[in-house]
Amino acid sequence: MMKKAGTERLSMKYRLQDRYYSDFNTIDVNRLPGRSYFIPYPSRSSLEGIGLLEKRYRSPLVRCLNGDWDFRYYNDPKDLPLEFDSDSIDFDRIDVPSVWQYRGYSHPMYLNVRYPFAYKPPVIPTLEPVKNYFSVLDGFKKAPADEMNHVGLYRTFFEITGTTGTTELTGTTNNNERYILSFLGVCSCIEVHVNGQFAGFSEESHNTAEFDITDFVKEGRNELVCVVRRWCNGTYLECQDMFRNNGIFRDVLLRISDANDIWDIDLKTRGVGEAYSADVTAFIPDGVQVSFTIEGTDHDGNPLKQTLKAASVEGEAKVTFEDLEVQRWSAENPVLYDLYIESPYSCIHQRIGFKTIEVKGNLYTLNGHKIKFKGVNHHDTDPKNGYCMTPEQIERDLRICKEFNIDTVRTSHYAPDPLLLELAAEMGIYI
Repeated sequence: MMKKAGTERLSMKYRLQDRYYSDFNTIDVNRLPGRSYFIPYPSRSSLEGIGLLEKRYRSPLVRCLNGDWDFRYYNDPKDLPLEFDSDSIDFDRIDVPSVWQYRGYSHPMYLNVRYPFAYKPPVIPTLEPVKNYFSVLDGFKKAPADEMNHVGLYRTFFEITGTTGTTELTGTTNNNERYILSFLGVCSCIEVHVNGQFAGFSEESHNTAEFDITDFVKEGRNELVCVVRRWCNGTYLECQDMFRNNGIFRDVLLRISDANDIWDIDLKTRGVGEAYSADVTAFIPDGVQVSFTIEGTDHDGNPLKQTLKAASVEGEAKVTFEDLEVQRWSAENPVLYDLYIESPYSCIHQRIGFKTIEVKGNLYTLNGHKIKFKGVNHHDTDPKNGYCMTPEQIERDLRICKEFNIDTVRTSHYAPDPLLLELAAEMGIYI
């Protein structure tokens, strides 16, 4: 339950966790289980007129914390204080999302298959500079004088009032509100603190990391402090041929929901003759009624709509749509259908396609036809912002692919922004 506003001083004291990033036995601490990506809205009507590029930023249930944050760069990790009062730090300012190599801190680095430090798993550089070392792949390497495990310290503030989130929508106080912080991309790892308290830690830099901060927030002004390190033990698993950037490089979201609302969703489709069926599951506390609707146009051009309802049992509300006479999705015919999943607290809207993939001997077939992919590798790369790409830039990249008859994208070498997958489905691009 969220704390009431008090007379606490605005600056906070912090004690950093300096062991997780170099501990091979730790990948995350307090990170919530992974789940599918979706942006909930209060109701189906509130989704009307919301385009795909703006969907993430228009929901009253999801607040984007992007903007100018306080930032302190430590070239030498020994200079990072492990205990401090947040107002004692001499902060610069940096835009989030961004990477610090493209904001005047450190320098961009490209590597192919070798590591940026001596290969001695599970050891990574912590406080000492990278020394000259021998690489089996390309011989003796001389390390630059400033080659260290740099650290970025971030701070921002956000407000929570009596009319925040679901309370604002119902007009009544909601003691079941849940506050989830979502980091869509941070390299190489992130340590999260809220109002002076440790909230969690995560690696896997291109995957979403979420933390439940309900017990740490209060009405009024809240302080968020994050520590990002250049390298962590997970860096051993991220040695691919690409530019190496660091920072909070994708959106930061504050998700506000009822604790009894949908946590995750699952969809599985399968062809049954000329028709399809769809198994849809909403993961939600027991006893909550959920409505599922699929809408679109069938293969004869007629309106198609089916609605099913189910109450959650053992944490799952499940339905199966049968005999869906849908058009099949392909790059040449990227037909999508609207899936609405509605609970008493929110509405989730997903665009879904129906297709059949089979491997027959040496042939890969889509919807019964052999297919040859004409594709490219895609990196999240911008000449001025490194890993950080806007929704418009992601859409531009995929549109250029279509204009040059490229029908396939390999998301090398990591999970992309979920928006790229949604846009690919809309445009007709195989992933």
